[in-house]
Amino acid sequence: METRSLRGKFLDFCMQCLSLNSPTARLVVFGIGIAVLTFVDIRALGLPNLCIWERLFGYCPVNGVTRGLSAFFHGEWRSALSYNVSIAGLIPIIIGLVVADVWRVANTLFRMEHGTALLSPLLGWRKRFTFR
Repeated sequence: METRSLRGKFLDFCMQCLSLNSPTARLVVFGIGIAVLTFVDIRALGLPNLCIWERLFGYCPVNGVTRGLSAFFHGEWRSALSYNVSIAGLIPIIIGLVVADVWRVANTLFRMEHGTALLSPLLGWRKRFTFR
């Protein structure tokens, strides 16, 4: 049986993160994105508007979302809404996805260590779950 090298495992994980097909990959990507939007003030960089939709049609429904998220993570909620109103619906979706993925990863780690689902001992379930 051949073992994969550390480089091969790292490249596989990077491809998994790019495809967002697992909770761990989504947590890594969301974590990096939230960290960048929190620590770098995108609005102060003065980046040009590269939106193709706005250039073609004169209007883009998601124009200002990145600046709005940056303002939100800097604590400027009114400013975030002024960039794009869809931030009010996007923030709960992001929070829900992060919480759901944290729950899945925690449940998987707990199941690997204890052989049962995370809430099973609390609810009195004795059945051990097997997942393939």
